Amino acid sequence: MVNLGIAELHKNPSILDTLQEVATIVNKKNKEVKGYFIPVMYKNLVQNMIEELEYKSFVTRNKSLIATEDEDETLTDGLEDAY
Repeated sequence: MVNLGIAELHKNPSILDTLQEVATIVNKKNKEVKGYFIPVMYKNLVQNMIEELEYKSFVTRNKSLIATEDEDETLTDGLEDAY
């Protein structure tokens, strides 16, 4: 696996155009992994995982809007009182 620095990508983003393998994007100052680059040729292998991650992110961002079974309040509470 190739390690790419954030500064390298900032200076030369075209690196990603020619990269044919999975890469780790690393902040080389503190050795912290910031993400991974997966070439589009592997899209069919990771598409379901990407959709699941997007859904989990959506749920996390909108958690306050989603009513659970334990809660008495829902998004429609109070609407019937107005009519």
